[in-house]
Amino acid sequence: MLFQLNSSVVSRAETFYDVERSVLFCNFIAANHIPPVFKKKEIKFIVSIGRHGNDDFEKKIILNSNQTIKILPTDDKVGHYTISWGNKKPVCEVPCHLENMDLRFKQINALLKIVNYLEEIQSNAISPPREDEYHENLISSVVFEAMEFVLKKLDDFNKMLREAKKTQLDNNLNEMNFLSLKKIIQDIEELMYSPMDMDGVDEFLIQKLCFYADRIRHLVHDPQAFSHPDILIRMIVDNELVGYARIPVIEAFYCPENKEYCGKRCGRIYPIYMKWPTVTKLEKFKEHVPCVLQTRLWIGRIDDAAKFEKILAPGRLAYYQEMFYNEKWKEVDGKFCWQEDEIYCSDESRAFSMDKLCCHMNWEKRSSRISLKYLLLPPRSSLLPIASECLRVLPSASEFGDAFKRLRILPSAFEFFRVLPSASECL
Repeated sequence: MLFQLNSSVVSRAETFYDVERSVLFCNFIAANHIPPVFKKKEIKFIVSIGRHGNDDFEKKIILNSNQTIKILPTDDKVGHYTISWGNKKPVCEVPCHLENMDLRFKQINALLKIVNYLEEIQSNAISPPREDEYHENLISSVVFEAMEFVLKKLDDFNKMLREAKKTQLDNNLNEMNFLSLKKIIQDIEELMYSPMDMDGVDEFLIQKLCFYADRIRHLVHDPQAFSHPDILIRMIVDNELVGYARIPVIEAFYCPENKEYCGKRCGRIYPIYMKWPTVTKLEKFKEHVPCVLQTRLWIGRIDDAAKFEKILAPGRLAYYQEMFYNEKWKEVDGKFCWQEDEIYCSDESRAFSMDKLCCHMNWEKRSSRISLKYLLLPPRSSLLPIASECLRVLPSASEFGDAFKRLRILPSAFEFFRVLPSASECL
């Protein structure tokens, strides 16, 4: 049964559905643990989000620059194969129109970071390092500092919600969150400023950390935010799908106002363990994973796309357009010739014509074999298909640092001195 909706109903519904222009970047660093059966086959990766960048919905995929150039893997000397891409790291760029869920993504990421911080403090307190003989004496201090940190972050979180632009649906959700957070804040303040027995206080405080982390984690669940289409990365070997990976958009979300509201994968190199598409392929190749990708994901508004290049520093983005001349060798003429029934200048799939109208002004031509392929290098201001960046080795460190070591770092104003014994004491 169909019902006709009047204009007033449609206009009210638009307040719940705000669409904005976004862009997804996926920077490939390396591909490891590739099975030996793929050693002589061309491998490429395709990135999509929903219908954007998906060849099942959009036929002009070349305009999305959503896939890497095909490449052969190299031996990693340990029984598998790898793709390192050298100093030219491919970057897939997928422009898209998505529902505006910035406020909900900010809420979830802010609460998740508080939960991760509490879990890290709890883990460090439960399993102390052996070389730290003063660890047990610092547990209470670290726990109380963690609670002060949580109170400050929850206060900032409430302030962000009050100042944010919200729809009526967001207001209903925030009212429930305000009541839950108010109760958590009252419990933490009551615990911090109430007397307690020192016997077994460390174990009691650690249990409280776990309790507060669970209560905050319950506020993270938002069905509307998690209904957003995931980022899909597909592994194609000789035009056959052999692996895929799904990453939630919220993990790559970028917030220009505050980095604490960004997703945990945003602009950071993370491993992605790809899965076999079917059980048949898993039994056929007898490998747990088809590939382990090292990638850097970023998704945000199209106006903030320039921020992604700052994340790549000291690397830089360089855009290329690959062109193929569809020529075949003729024994009679002794040279490559073009057949009239085919496109003369096209992309790799030979489906899209790329004649002189596709080439922008001031592009520099680079070619290794003139009769086969041309690579056109655009100026810095152009924004066309495949990008690359230089590799940078990032130092590994905890997101929150070491809370126990931080307690021993005194302010610079502190001075240490030793009181010398008096003459009578020396005798």
